[in-house]
Amino acid sequence: MQFTPTLFGQSNSHTHAEGVLEALESMSEPGPLVQALAPLDLIVAWNLADDEKRLDLFKLASFEQIQNLVDITCWQGDTPDYDSLLEVLRPAALSSIPDAILALGKIEPSLRTLLLGRKARIHVIENRNDEVVVDDESDLLSAPDGFFHVELPDPDAVSEPERMLWRALLFQPFDQYHRELEAMRWELQSDLEEQAYRFRTGRLADLGFLPREEAVSSLVPRTVEEIQWLARAVQFPRLELDGNRALPVLYRECLRGAEFFDEVIGELLQNGSLDRQASLSAELGVSTNQFVTALGTPLHDTEAVRRTTKHYRNLLSLGLELCSYGDVREATRLLSALVPGLFVSVALGRLYPLGRRAAAVLRNKRLGSLGQPASALDPVYHVALELLARQIPLPWPGLAQGADTSALVLPPLEQELAGFSTELEVQAHERLLEEAERLPWMLGEAMRAPRNLPGATPASVLLLNALANAAAGREPTPEPVSYAEAVEFGERVVASSEDALVYDAITALSSAFELEPSGGLELDADPDPARRLLVRLVLIGLSRLRAAAPQKVLLLDG
Repeated sequence: MQFTPTLFGQSNSHTHAEGVLEALESMSEPGPLVQALAPLDLIVAWNLADDEKRLDLFKLASFEQIQNLVDITCWQGDTPDYDSLLEVLRPAALSSIPDAILALGKIEPSLRTLLLGRKARIHVIENRNDEVVVDDESDLLSAPDGFFHVELPDPDAVSEPERMLWRALLFQPFDQYHRELEAMRWELQSDLEEQAYRFRTGRLADLGFLPREEAVSSLVPRTVEEIQWLARAVQFPRLELDGNRALPVLYRECLRGAEFFDEVIGELLQNGSLDRQASLSAELGVSTNQFVTALGTPLHDTEAVRRTTKHYRNLLSLGLELCSYGDVREATRLLSALVPGLFVSVALGRLYPLGRRAAAVLRNKRLGSLGQPASALDPVYHVALELLARQIPLPWPGLAQGADTSALVLPPLEQELAGFSTELEVQAHERLLEEAERLPWMLGEAMRAPRNLPGATPASVLLLNALANAAAGREPTPEPVSYAEAVEFGERVVASSEDALVYDAITALSSAFELEPSGGLELDADPDPARRLLVRLVLIGLSRLRAAAPQKVLLLDG
């Protein structure tokens, strides 16, 4: 069966994991189909399969594919995960002796030695009539030659798949099991694990899964000017990759969904060369893998890899938009000339300064008290700044979805995080960041809040107190008010419309905030971050007063 590579797919729909599993039953020769699966595609199919189909996949996949499956799913950091490795081998081990022998042959020798030898002791006698001395609780397996014996000191800890693998090993010719048993006798576990780790690291690097410290070093920021110079002045070195393999299914599914990038790919598919389409597929696969490992995404968790791939896609879309100033044809020309990772670097160059600014706000001592850093931040600022301050700044999805930024409780969002994809999205978060950066000034110079805030007091509460003091004829400072003043102020605020309340607040605080008494009240339209901050905090404060009695919201005397 022949496949025609394209950028986001192939001519046969069976390249999808579900299609491959169906083909195991419907096709007379499904081997080439399975052997065409990229590593992560095989993992997706493996995770969807039952034991019967996992056995088929295991038998049909190449030695290299099974190695990659083990490399990605059967390690915890630098150490082999033997339980996961045994789970990969289990369907074949429990099937039959020939399949168990196949299972032993499809894993790297050092891992095979480690897996079997970890629960065994190897004994060798000089005369086959001699007795082997073992503990009464042990099980003893004897090799056909009569000289080698395998002691299982804790029989209950040895599962049935492991016993089947032992039977398969001892069923093989003498030279094969002799070499394995001698390795168990003399090789140090630490040396075997180091060897297995070194081989694994090399194989993963060939796929683009670099060691994390090396992958992180690829997340360098670049400027638009650098990329445009490269596109004009030099032939940037291309990756030497096999262009005949289409982009893995997992990536083809996840590299859709960013509008600008989709348009660029559409233009490339329509007018670009077939050679460039094939090479770009390979480049996208490798550069995305580098990004996955740079972020420390668990390779065995396909859902986490999907989310990270979408994050990469969004950054690529943002970088292309920045470099082309939003022109699809120019972006297509640039992507035809340069590797995609360069555009991700441009996106990082745009975002990293936001991250540094957000981290500076979060560290500002003016916005917290002892043991409660940034406690003056209300929910929208707290969530947005925490996301911006991550290793790679992330957008708060609620802002793009038009969520109520005055809400007091924001929903969990880890599953929704996808990365910045457009300049407009970056600018919206920049505006929110500008407001948050005005908070220390607001609490200090404008409102003269106490240096040590009382407990975890959010800025909206301090603002309400300032307005309550102004309503009582005093200076608009966040000093505590009396119980009666709090109740009277709260009742009046709740009865007011949002526009009236905001207008009153701007009137009362215009001098302290250095604002014009009149002006727009629209958050999206106002260019003044101090005015936007005031308006947003008033709306958050109104939400607080509607959710609880005024005396439970405002700071009170005594």
